[in-house]
Amino acid sequence: MGQPNETAKVDHELAQAQQDLRETLQQVHRKVEAVEARLQPQLIMRRNPLVLPLIAGCLGFFAGGSSHLRPLRWIGLGALLGAVAAAAARSTDNGRNANTV
Repeated sequence: MGQPNETAKVDHELAQAQQDLRETLQQVHRKVEAVEARLQPQLIMRRNPLVLPLIAGCLGFFAGGSSHLRPLRWIGLGALLGAVAAAAARSTDNGRNANTV
């Protein structure tokens, strides 16, 4: 008599664990889709039409500079990539443009 109850209990726990896993995977999928939507290059460029060409120009300046400024290039490149990431994060706030609010 103890065996069927224990088997039913294990089956119930397994079904519950599978349901929890499905729910967790759905939540992860929704979060990945939200982040993916925010980081689309077309949307970033559309929301920051003036900032991105300036960043591209600065990046070209640092890439074409003389060889004695090599450490400055890496610092500048890091700053530019940080600025692009900040612009991407700032430009979307739950799907709205932060500059218009």
